[in-house]
Amino acid sequence: MTDDSIWILLDGRWQLEENGRSHPAGHADPGKWFSANEASGTWRLVTTEHSYVMRITREDMDIMLAKNFTFDSHLRDGKAYYRMLFGPAAPRP
Repeated sequence: MTDDSIWILLDGRWQLEENGRSHPAGHADPGKWFSANEASGTWRLVTTEHSYVMRITREDMDIMLAKNFTFDSHLRDGKAYYRMLFGPAAPRP
């Protein structure tokens, strides 16, 4: 089973490494959040400087979205970014 938590870069920088390529992001970039659901193949997420990162379970994120937390544009931007890197993500079960 894949961990479908969402990792959010609150401050600092990280990079997504996949197939020998690096995709850096800061806390103001579309890649400022990451979920394994958006990726395919072999990858790893690495902080590249002192950073603050928060993990939110999918269940907690769904609850926050149902309560109208305004994450929609951030999630949309990130999904578009990760589709560009990995192609369309497989639908969640």
